Amino acid sequence: MGVMYLSASLKAAGHSTDLILARLEHNPLGRLRALNPDVVAFSVTTGNHRAYLEWASIVKGLIPHTHIVMGGAHATFSPEVIEHPALDAICRGEGEAAFCEYLDRQTHGGEASRTRNFWVKQSGSVVRNPVRPLIGELDSLPHPDRGLYYDRYAVVRQHPAKYFLAGRGCPFDCSFCHNHCLRELYGNPAAYVRLHSPAYLTEDVLAVRDRYGLRTAVFTDDQFGLDVDWLKAFLPRFARTGLRFTCSVRADVMNRERVDLLAQNGCHSVCFGVETGVEEKRREVLDKPVTNAQLEQLAAWLHEAGIPFLTNNMMGFPGESLADAVETVRLNARLRTAFPWCSLFQPYPGTRLGEQARKLGLVPDRPEQALRTSFFRASPLTGMPDIRAVSRLQKLFVLGVKAPFLIPALQLAARLPLTVLYDWVFLVTFGWRYMRSNNLRLREAIRFGRHTLAYYRRGN
Repeated sequence: MGVMYLSASLKAAGHSTDLILARLEHNPLGRLRALNPDVVAFSVTTGNHRAYLEWASIVKGLIPHTHIVMGGAHATFSPEVIEHPALDAICRGEGEAAFCEYLDRQTHGGEASRTRNFWVKQSGSVVRNPVRPLIGELDSLPHPDRGLYYDRYAVVRQHPAKYFLAGRGCPFDCSFCHNHCLRELYGNPAAYVRLHSPAYLTEDVLAVRDRYGLRTAVFTDDQFGLDVDWLKAFLPRFARTGLRFTCSVRADVMNRERVDLLAQNGCHSVCFGVETGVEEKRREVLDKPVTNAQLEQLAAWLHEAGIPFLTNNMMGFPGESLADAVETVRLNARLRTAFPWCSLFQPYPGTRLGEQARKLGLVPDRPEQALRTSFFRASPLTGMPDIRAVSRLQKLFVLGVKAPFLIPALQLAARLPLTVLYDWVFLVTFGWRYMRSNNLRLREAIRFGRHTLAYYRRGN
């Protein structure tokens, strides 16, 4: 979504853009050489940053004159990456206005190195500019440039579930998440959470449906529909599209009125965070004061409304024992979640929990050195007594949730070094969950799954 928004803004400012998804190209370097771009930009998350830095080095060697820019979460929260020899600049935070200004200045002979949000190499040093204010009126942005992906890559275009953003920002303060870091970067603005208008969002959904085909709209906001008045204005509009949608909510915000609004207007499924089955750890370690009673109440409302739900869970965070992780399985079994989902904690740079893991000596002084592309394959933490067993239990998570009588056996199995077997159990159960939660047919899940398996394989 970020790349789509950036491309749309750049085109509106008179620049031309193109996209290369290397894994979907027969000869990505040949195509890059043919394009001969002035600027090559990467949007990067921590964990896959090594692969992108390798690509940056290759690009710089192939087309020495090209200017290489990195943006996204990794550049925002690990800005020291600018020191990499292949990078010319990084963009921190929201990039639409910043990237347009940066390229405008480059094109017209302005002082690009003074562009806010950008850190730029100049004469052997780095110019470190502050960020500009957040974009206040999201409807001022052009609709995301979906043709950038869909017109070239059939496997992306043909996916019947496509992504949308109703807004930006999350008001909550979970210690494992980036939102508190981003708010601090921007000086803790009062208007951190911003929304597109119902009209803008509906227009985007209809355009995608009519041009590319769409079965399920996936609203990827951290928390969808925090503003109940906005929800009441948008959902009836969406219902008239004849589509289904999925979204993420939070248990201590939801009530029966909101659940009924979702149920009456095309909701296929919802997602909410459980994180851990140990309420004390959720509150004191994860800084998420959601109670088990609130989780159970939301689950009951959703069952009554006929809305299946996915639960987000996380194992392997600092201080978690195998017994704690087992409680996470037990709570999800009690909730009767339709689509159990569980990852392994990642100590992302800048987050409070990532910093705690570093201070405890569970990761290197530079935590990004321990992170990999996949947050499912292996825990980056070392020195915790149960971490290997917890990592194995995470692979068996779905089995325990769907068949609670297996939980005692799974707790024992987690002590056994059967990693290859457990990896396959995870892949099969994850594929089943992905298919069901995204409203896919079996052949669709198989087709799209082939293209994502590489991420898991590279995750150790």
